[in-house]
Amino acid sequence: MAKHINDTTDKELQDQQVNRQEINYLEIKGQERAEESGQSYAERCQKEAKQYQKMYDTIMNYEIEIHKRNQHRIKIGLRCIYIIPAIFLLLLLFTDSSKIVFLILWIASLFGIAIYLIGVEYGDYQLQHKIHEIKGEGEMKLNSLIEIEDMEAKVLQAMEKLEEARGGKLE
Repeated sequence: MAKHINDTTDKELQDQQVNRQEINYLEIKGQERAEESGQSYAERCQKEAKQYQKMYDTIMNYEIEIHKRNQHRIKIGLRCIYIIPAIFLLLLLFTDSSKIVFLILWIASLFGIAIYLIGVEYGDYQLQHKIHEIKGEGEMKLNSLIEIEDMEAKVLQAMEKLEEARGGKLE
């Protein structure tokens, strides 16, 4: 057991030494390139830092934009869950077709919408996971596609209205 711990420690020390060697090599190469281009090493590093900051900002803006689009897609999918059954119900009432056909179409459409919603949510999760890796943060906090706090407030308002309409307390 103690040998295994020492082996792990030795491996970690070797990795750290290799990392330091790579960093030193990159710094020397950076200084050589800076000297060749006529810029000082500090100027070149500052220029590269600005470029990396610009790329980082672009990626973060892209993530925010995609997240907003995914929120919109989820809203559309949730609306479709009650609009499509209403359309099938209207078609059923105005046509003399078989009820089984409309039931099968309704169920198939709900499965399709559910797959769509799962796909959007999974894509957004993966995007946030990758962005989290880029940021290098410790604990991952995801932004929800559906605002739960708003939903709770709406449910409480509906319950209060129902209570007022009944004139008593809900049981």
